[in-house]
Amino acid sequence: MDPARDNGQIARVLIEMGGVLHSEQTVARTLQLVTELTERTVRSACAVSVTLAGVDGPYTPNASEPIARTLDEVQYEAGDGPCLDAMSEGHTINASLGDGDGRWPDFTSAAKANAIGSTMSVPLVVNDRSLGALNVYSTDTQLYGEIEEATASLLAQQASAVLATAVAFADATALKDQLLQALATRDLIGQAKGILMAREQCDPSAAFDILRRASQRTNRKLREVAADLVRSTIKGAAE
Repeated sequence: MDPARDNGQIARVLIEMGGVLHSEQTVARTLQLVTELTERTVRSACAVSVTLAGVDGPYTPNASEPIARTLDEVQYEAGDGPCLDAMSEGHTINASLGDGDGRWPDFTSAAKANAIGSTMSVPLVVNDRSLGALNVYSTDTQLYGEIEEATASLLAQQASAVLATAVAFADATALKDQLLQALATRDLIGQAKGILMAREQCDPSAAFDILRRASQRTNRKLREVAADLVRSTIKGAAE
C-alpha cells in the first residue's frame, strides 16, 4: 500500500468534489459523482450507493451498480440493515457478512446470494442531523480497514456538504422540500424514541426497534406510529 499515492488520489477526489460545491450542477449529477468517486477511491469497493431519508421512508437516489440499489431496497423492505442503522444511530457501520452474527438476516441472505461479503455505511449529516448514508459494498469478507473507513468518512463529509449546498440551488427545490419534511419526521421519531427510552428503560436502538415493529405490525408508516405515541403522551400528561 502506497500512502503517498493514496493521499494524492484522495486530494484529487476532494478537489473534484470541491468543484461541485461551487457549481450549480443538478442533485442527480452530484450524487452520481459521489458514488463514482467513492467506488474509485475506497479499496475493494465493488458497488456504492447513497441512501436518503424521504418523507415516506428511505430511498436510493443514486447507485454506482444495480446490486447496490437492490441491496439497499432489501433493507428498506425489511426495515433492518446496516444503512438504516448508520442513519438512525449516527455512526459508521463496518461489518463482515461472513461471520453470520445474526444481524440483518434478510439483508445478509441477499448479500451473500449476490457474492457480497462486507459492507460499510457512513451517515450523511446535514444541519447536525443524519439524513442518509453512503453505502459501500465489497465482495471481500474482511472488514474495511482504517484507511478505507477514513476515506469513506471524508467522502461522506463532502457528500453531506454537497447536499446542504444543493438545497440552496433553485433546481433543488424538490429535494429541499423533501429534506425539510424529513427533518421534521426525524425530530418526531426522536421524540418518540425518547419517550420509549424513558418508559421502557432501553437504549436508542431498542427504542427504534419498538417503533419499527409497531409500524410493521400495524402496517402504518413509522412517522404515523411515532406521531400517535407523542400525541398520546402529551395528552396523558395534560390530563
